[in-house]
Amino acid sequence: MHDLRDALLSPSPRGTAHLTTPEAVRLNQEDTRQSIARREFKEVRDAAFSNRTWTINSRYCEVGDGVDSLEDDFPTMSGTHRFNFATFLAKLASTRVGKDRLCQIALILFRNLFEERQVLRSGDESDEEDSKRSMRQLEIFHLLPGAVAWLRHAGHNLALLSEVHWNDCPSVIGIGGQKFVESELGQRSPTGFSPWRYMYWLKRLHEIREEAREAKEELLEEYATDAIDFMVGKVKERKSEVLRAYQNGGVALHQERHLFCLKSLLKSEEIEHEDSKDDSKDVGYPEPQGAVEHLRARISCNAENYSLQERTGQRWV
Repeated sequence: MHDLRDALLSPSPRGTAHLTTPEAVRLNQEDTRQSIARREFKEVRDAAFSNRTWTINSRYCEVGDGVDSLEDDFPTMSGTHRFNFATFLAKLASTRVGKDRLCQIALILFRNLFEERQVLRSGDESDEEDSKRSMRQLEIFHLLPGAVAWLRHAGHNLALLSEVHWNDCPSVIGIGGQKFVESELGQRSPTGFSPWRYMYWLKRLHEIREEAREAKEELLEEYATDAIDFMVGKVKERKSEVLRAYQNGGVALHQERHLFCLKSLLKSEEIEHEDSKDDSKDVGYPEPQGAVEHLRARISCNAENYSLQERTGQRWV
């Protein structure tokens, strides 16, 4: 049954839309990747929207869904090329094409970045193009810029999918990484997106920022800070179910210092709620005692005016 489900939800179609030679496919793929590297997104995006199946035909083979390209080509790219590619995919995913299926790319990227046993940087390894580099060899400094691009351009989508526990993807994509699965948050979470997984990514970003600060990796610290701001900002903006899950998560979760940013949001919400209650009390009719005194004053004023009119023969308008 799982095999059938995975076949139906497979990120790539079986076969190609029409017959092409392997060399033509290779050249078309390379042409597309170079366009993305040069940040020429419009042509690729227009091609995506012209094809309702989102496979983008053989010219844009594997970029339409992106999962295969992520696994095969993403590691070999230079840092600039990788960032541009992630930015393109995130912008396309932000339009919610293909019923949010593009967001499964974020699951793969975030799993490798946040949920596996990664180090910031193991040495002076170059981030130039390397055809022999595999996904398992990528470290935090390789992956973090791409994650920031996803959170910047498609953060709203990722928060929404986390709220609704989106899992419309093959199990091999939705499954969590080893560190996540072993964690307390991972024990609570199903596969795919979830509030618990969102919180785990946020927690890891705080840890990465601390590691980067200690290692004097200023650029990585800046990337982590930006990513945290994007994630927390979406939770605040949406009054997200992620915050509700945190609120009901128990004492141990509330004591996790790397998630104090969510506790601060809860306190802000409570203050806003109290202020709105106070404002509602200030609106309405006067208190009964005050109303009686006000009426007596008006009667007295009218009586005085009438008496003055009688004495002077003047009529008050």
